[in-house]
Amino acid sequence: VDDVTVIEFKLATNNKAIPIKQLDSYKRANNTKKWIIVIFCFSSEEVKKIEKKIEKGKVKDVFIIDVTPQKSASNL
Repeated sequence: VDDVTVIEFKLATNNKAIPIKQLDSYKRANNTKKWIIVIFCFSSEEVKKIEKKIEKGKVKDVFIIDVTPQKSASNL
């Protein structure tokens, strides 16, 4: 396979939600330089916390999925 991307899924509650060292190991093992981190946040506080970590670490290719409970559009 010529095009390999390591995708890591994490919960925001995980202390190592942005596991750079772990991803480096995965990249070497899969002979790739591309990676994506997907982080699931269950509250607005978690979203803010992860956004700060991303800014502080100047990390790219991190996607936040906000799974905070929302009102259903069909019930509005």
